[in-house]
Amino acid sequence: MNWKNTASRYGSLSIGIHWLMLLLFIAVYGCIELRSFYPKAGHPRGIEDLALHARHAGFFADLAASAARLSGPAPGIRPEPPAWQQLSAKLIIWRSMY
Repeated sequence: MNWKNTASRYGSLSIGIHWLMLLLFIAVYGCIELRSFYPKAGHPRGIEDLALHARHAGFFADLAASAARLSGPAPGIRPEPPAWQQLSAKLIIWRSMY
């Protein structure tokens, strides 16, 4: 499999970043759920630090995803979605880049 996107399929870089983002979302959610087990007067660098690091990793993964998106074409969607969905997708992609 090619690491770059082609006109017919996503590359391994984009697929890997996609799954990395999922794992980071799960890690942040787990940190949010586990924070009740730690007292507020406990160690200052506890579960909140772990959640913060996961958020930072997500930010850098998002930057990598934006770079991967710019490195090659995105595969087309068949059948083509309605115009309002295409506009919405373009706005979301534009917003994530700026």
